[in-house]
Amino acid sequence: MFWKRALSFIVLTPITVLIIYWGTFLYSILIFCVVLLMLVEFSQLSRSIGSKSHRSTLLASGLLFCFSAQLHFSVELAFAVALFGAFADGIFREQDDRVFLSITSTLTGSLYVGWAFGYHLLLLRQMSDADGDPVGRNFVFFLLVILWCEDIAAYLIGSKVGKHKLSPGISPNKTIEGAVAGLLFGTMGGLVFWFVSLQETIGIVHTVILGLLLGFTSQISDLSESVIKRNAHVKDSGSVIPGHGGLLDRCDGLVFSSPVLYYYLQHLVDTV
Repeated sequence: MFWKRALSFIVLTPITVLIIYWGTFLYSILIFCVVLLMLVEFSQLSRSIGSKSHRSTLLASGLLFCFSAQLHFSVELAFAVALFGAFADGIFREQDDRVFLSITSTLTGSLYVGWAFGYHLLLLRQMSDADGDPVGRNFVFFLLVILWCEDIAAYLIGSKVGKHKLSPGISPNKTIEGAVAGLLFGTMGGLVFWFVSLQETIGIVHTVILGLLLGFTSQISDLSESVIKRNAHVKDSGSVIPGHGGLLDRCDGLVFSSPVLYYYLQHLVDTV
């Protein structure tokens, strides 16, 4: 399993890095495709839990959030449409007593994947500093470096020396030792990237705070997807990436950490 994970990482990482580096158009296409596949996986998990929500409603609601970020129209409108669409889908399909489960799964999926993940990753890539210079690309890389370092350290150290379970009822393989190691190595990875690319944009204190904050929220984000899989009685959300499962499995850490980074930069950092 380790070598499958490593090979997938070696193959996919350069492609991802190049797309993020090249520009907003290819990056937008990448996010749209990833969101689409993640929504499909979420729909399959929801059906395993017992939801009868229609996949097209979930896909439309989730992708609408991505379009709102790309086309700069009101995200409040996207929320209203998603809410209306979920209830309309449940009402007009005349479902059984699980109709409310279907409505909530549609709303959860569109917010979890479309808004928290896709919407904020698109906004993050579009960010500029106080002088109007684009800095979003570097912050996307900053986020990924932290999460990649955290994921690798948590997996390697947790599997070797981890003895105390972090949340055995949700994710039996995760350990406290692995979580702490991931938090520390993720922060160190963020500091290294700051030294190379972000010294003129953000201070070192903000960098340390963000390293710890993003490390913590990404672990909660990871566990949140485990909650969904646990209820669906599956180990992986899919099988798209060898050794990693589905795209939900691979991108789960970004779901909560992306909005945390975006709003931290927007409201607490003067230079952005």
